[in-house]
Amino acid sequence: MLLYDTNGALIPETPKIIAHGSAVLGTVEQSVGRRLTPKFKDQLTVYNEDPDIKESINQFAEQVISNGFYTVMNEDYKVTRKKPKGGGRWTAKECIDAWNKANNLDAKILKIAIELFGFGNSFWQIIDKIGLSNIPIESVDEAAPKKKEVSVRDKYDLKLTAEYRSKTVPMAEYIHFKTNTTGTAPFGTGVLYTLITIPANTPSLYQVRQAVRKAMKTGFEKFSFGNNVYSFKDLDQENFETIAALIKDMPATGQRIVVNTEASIISEVPARTTTYDMWLTMVQNEFYMALANPSLKLGLEQGFTKATAEAALSMFEAKIESFRREIKRQIEALYVQVLKFYGFDGEKAEITLYFGSDEVEYDSADLFKSVELGLVTKDEARNILRTNMKWELPTETLEEEPVEEVVREGQETTEETLEEWQLKNEKERNAMLHAIIKANGGAE
Repeated sequence: MLLYDTNGALIPETPKIIAHGSAVLGTVEQSVGRRLTPKFKDQLTVYNEDPDIKESINQFAEQVISNGFYTVMNEDYKVTRKKPKGGGRWTAKECIDAWNKANNLDAKILKIAIELFGFGNSFWQIIDKIGLSNIPIESVDEAAPKKKEVSVRDKYDLKLTAEYRSKTVPMAEYIHFKTNTTGTAPFGTGVLYTLITIPANTPSLYQVRQAVRKAMKTGFEKFSFGNNVYSFKDLDQENFETIAALIKDMPATGQRIVVNTEASIISEVPARTTTYDMWLTMVQNEFYMALANPSLKLGLEQGFTKATAEAALSMFEAKIESFRREIKRQIEALYVQVLKFYGFDGEKAEITLYFGSDEVEYDSADLFKSVELGLVTKDEARNILRTNMKWELPTETLEEEPVEEVVREGQETTEETLEEWQLKNEKERNAMLHAIIKANGGAE
């Protein structure tokens, strides 16, 4: 039986499902793999053409990498290797830091974040000397299964589009960052997929947005300028044709017409039967929700209350952290391959990537308390205040005051003598207090 959708397009039959162990595969998936609909190429077109969508995706990606990143390693791994160039030796961390710099990893992580949030996927080919080269998102056509009995979600080669010569990239030669995967789908989905996917019997969110923008343009043109009727009573045909041609060529802003005969102009501006304000607000809110970026909505007059804004930003920050974890996991796995290439044991080196700054932030109150507790000396504290917190302090060294002078001059600082000294001072203070009370006529 042939089925057709509301647009008259043929609906394909539901593919038969065949079970292979723990994997459940459709017959189409077994033979040709999986494509993502809408295609990455179509998603990229929307990304480039709509400024709101592009700004939302870029803003999110910039937050992911805004504070930079740094690496740490297992300090017990003391192995060093000879540098490929320049002589000398380097540690596993120095090797990775040099690789990060050579590959401009800051910029590449930004691109990964843009593609991951916008398209749900980011593809990178591993090239000579363990470098990374971006596979253009629009070039990916399908995931080709490696074996019929294994789900295409788990093992697949990338087949590129005809524009890229239908090239196949083997699974061992690329890294696939992805998010929001479901079922047996090998590809993730991003905000662009949500915006332009066409549900049953309804247009996509992006199609609705485009229709609204087009209708608003038409509405402004229709309702901003009136319909004018120019009447010239008893005007002869020759002059009528001359004036009619002049009026027809008038710009929308209008001109002055001078005639020596009876004339009148009737202007009528059509009124809208109702407003679309509520409907437009709903469409706009739905669109911004699909963008999954509250910062755009927060800038609007009818945005969030303070409480909902804080809740939205908290969820937004959690989303950023989840994307960081996805990027971190894949890059750390790549670090193991890089170290192996340069003669290190990547598993033992345990190079870990962190987002943020590796600079220590000091608090002056905590620093002063540390001096009081004897955890750091005054000179150490002064050095921290001067170099890390930019306090203007002289550089000369201060001599530490002997502890016995603080307790009692010339007395040993044992627990017993200290307690005796404290008790004596307590008695002296009590005696002085009683004397003051008695002198002022009070009872002892």
